[in-house]
Amino acid sequence: MSSRSTQIDEVVDRLFAPLTISQQRVVDVTAEVFFTKDQWPMFQYVEATLDTARLDAKAVLGTLPISPGVIRYGAFRRLDTLSTLGEQERIQLTLLGLHHYQGPFAAKRDALVRDVLRLLQVFIDARRAFRPSATEFTPFELTSQVALDALAQLRSPHSLPAPSVLASLVEGEPPFSTSLAGWSGDPTRSSFTWSIGRQVLVHDPVGLDLRRYVEAIVDRYHVPPSVTRRAVPSPLSLAASLGYLDTAWRVLHGRGTHLVELPGPERTISLALDCATREEFVDRIGALGDLLKNLRVPSGGQQKGGHALERLRAYLTWKLPPESQETLAGALDQLDHIRVIRNATGHEAAESDGARAYRALGISFPVTDWPGAWRSIQAEATVAFDSVRGEVMSFVESPPE
Repeated sequence: MSSRSTQIDEVVDRLFAPLTISQQRVVDVTAEVFFTKDQWPMFQYVEATLDTARLDAKAVLGTLPISPGVIRYGAFRRLDTLSTLGEQERIQLTLLGLHHYQGPFAAKRDALVRDVLRLLQVFIDARRAFRPSATEFTPFELTSQVALDALAQLRSPHSLPAPSVLASLVEGEPPFSTSLAGWSGDPTRSSFTWSIGRQVLVHDPVGLDLRRYVEAIVDRYHVPPSVTRRAVPSPLSLAASLGYLDTAWRVLHGRGTHLVELPGPERTISLALDCATREEFVDRIGALGDLLKNLRVPSGGQQKGGHALERLRAYLTWKLPPESQETLAGALDQLDHIRVIRNATGHEAAESDGARAYRALGISFPVTDWPGAWRSIQAEATVAFDSVRGEVMSFVESPPE
C-alpha cells in the first residue's frame, strides 16, 4: 500500500472512530432537531442545551476529528471555522455526522444518508448524459422534482424527503457544494433548480457505501502531512487548556500560585502527540496521570488527604458557589476516570475498575484501537479542564457580595 493510501486510510479511520460522550451529545442534539423540525438548529439552541449538561459546545466541537486538506471534512459542516459561529447561525451535520447519530431516529438517519448517496449518482448520471450545444452556451440545470423522480426510480423503500430537506443536506457535502454554481426557487425551498458548474463531483460511483464516499472526499482534497504540519494539530488543545486553567487559577489566588505542575519537557510534549501502540498509550496516559497526581491544591474545605483530584474536589466544593458544583462534579468525574485508567495500565488488580472507566468515557473495552483511545482521553481531558477553568473565571468575574 502506498504512503498516500496509508495516510488516507488513517484519516478515514479517525473520522469513523467512536465519539466520546461529549462529542456524541452535541451530534445527537443537532440531529434530533433536524429529524423533528426538518431544518438545522440555531447554534444558540445547541449551546444552551449543552450548557444544561455543563458542556461548552465550542470546546466540544473543537475536539472532533477533521480531515487535512484544501477542503476539510468532518462531522459538522465548516468544522474548521465553527469557533466563529454566532448564536444566530445554524449548525449543520454532514453525512458523516448523521452516521454518528445514536438515538430514536436511526432509521430516518439511514434513509437520508442513502438518499443523498443515491442523489450523488443522479447528479453523475445527469452530467454524463448532458449534451451542450456546439455553438451557444447551455446551462446545465437539475430541478428538485427531477431529482426526486430519479430517486423514486431507484426504488427507495421509504417516503422521499422534502426538497428543502434534500437541499439542506446537499449543501454541506463537498462533492455537491463544489459543483453547484447556484440555485433558484422559492425561499422555502419547496421547489428549486440547481445550476451545476463544470467541477467534477466524484469520478467513480460510491454506491451506498458511506465509507467509500468519505474516502473519495479525503482522497480528492488530501494534503500530505509535510504541507499541513505548519498548522497546529488539534491535540495541542489539551496543553493549551492546561495553560489556560493555570492562568485562571493564578488570577483567583495570586500570580505565584500555580495549580498545574507540568511533568517535565518531554512528558509535557507527549500530551500533545498521537500514539500508535499500547506502549505509547501507557506512556501518554502515564504523563497525564502524573500531572493529575501533582496538582497543587491549596488548603481549605473538608480535605481528607488522598489523591490530588479528591483534594481538588473538596477545595472547589468549599471555594466556589453552589451553582458551579454540578459542572465541577462532571468535569472532575471525567478526570477521575482518566486517573483510574492510568492506574489500571500498571496494576492487574485495578483492571475491572479500568474497564468501567473506559466505558464511562465512551471507549470500547477491551481496547483494540489505542490511537483512538488516546484521542478520546485527550478530548475528554480538554473539555474537563476547560469546564473547571470556566467555573473559576465565573467566580473571579462575579464574586459573592
